[in-house]
Amino acid sequence: GGLVYALLVKLTMIAQGHVQDAHISAVAASALFAKVTKTAAMSPWTDISCSGPSYAANVWKSASQKGDPIFSSGNFAEDTELFKEDPRDYLGDAYPGQLHNPLASPMFASADILKLMPPTLIVAGTAEVMLSDSTVFTEKLRAAGAQATCIVFEKMWHVFPMFSEGCGSGSPIKAAGDAYTAVTEFLKIEVVQGPAAKLDQPVIGGPTT
Repeated sequence: GGLVYALLVKLTMIAQGHVQDAHISAVAASALFAKVTKTAAMSPWTDISCSGPSYAANVWKSASQKGDPIFSSGNFAEDTELFKEDPRDYLGDAYPGQLHNPLASPMFASADILKLMPPTLIVAGTAEVMLSDSTVFTEKLRAAGAQATCIVFEKMWHVFPMFSEGCGSGSPIKAAGDAYTAVTEFLKIEVVQGPAAKLDQPVIGGPTT
């Protein structure tokens, strides 16, 4: 999910002449960006510096069985090292100096760039370590003037919709199904007019006017 927004940030910055890319012109970048009418993401990683408060707050706690089971070492230091592996691979020689570069971490894009992002729906869970990557990014989009909504599902973990079948239990996870419904309804409004999904879940904002 985070790579989608990183790409949109890059296309915008190329189109505005802030950065150059040998493989795409400003005109082409602008044309490609214009084709993206909406975006939806589930638990996007928008801050590869892993600096949000949820990385510590939602670390897995085996004693209480609370937190994010996807990252289940129970040791924040170990989890943090795990989180760093992907940025190291992604940034290569640029690591760690580019962790806050908006081309890698869209969370740190300027308001002038974020305000141009297409209408966005983000789905996340209250238990996931990357929760702040969703909620804070949504708040920044809205503060910049973009249309953005984040639906946060209680007690759900990172990328929980992927486990909609019930994690092998035989009982489907309702929240996962609701998340897919919300994303489907949000994205198809462009083609078929209809009401957006109404869910009994915490929501950060609605579309700005």
